[in-house]
Amino acid sequence: GINVFKIREVTQCPILRSVPHSHEHVRGIFDFRDHPIMAIDLSASMGGQPLEPEQSLLIVTEYNQTVQGLLIQDVEKIINLSWDQVEPPPAGIHGSFLTAVAKEEDFMIEILDVEQVLWTIAPKDMSLTQKHDLKAFTGKKALILDDSRLARQHLQEILETV
Repeated sequence: GINVFKIREVTQCPILRSVPHSHEHVRGIFDFRDHPIMAIDLSASMGGQPLEPEQSLLIVTEYNQTVQGLLIQDVEKIINLSWDQVEPPPAGIHGSFLTAVAKEEDFMIEILDVEQVLWTIAPKDMSLTQKHDLKAFTGKKALILDDSRLARQHLQEILETV
């Protein structure tokens, strides 16, 4: 599962144009409302079987002021959960792409850390310092809250340099 507030659109995968020398999980680029967007094979990027774009859906998402498409096999269900239903992943699961888990009826929902997926593919595009002047944080305390462990670590590292 991913946060529905990060989703702009779900559609059949359009025709993708290849990008030479791109990351192996970037399946190509496509035109989204007159802007070129990269399409990432979400399954392959997490160690699963690569998807065939012609048989895949594409979720257009926005994370950290970047827009990208995530190739997925299918959308099974859209579920509205309250925060008290969401729990941290089980102890001992480090380095995975899980940020949380939840139960719905008789099945477990794995909530993905999409920021971590994106960081493995394009870390320089995920920098939070590019558009912000951090001098205002000098000598201040900050409370860092985010569902992504990677985003929390990245923010902490940035703020520790100020």
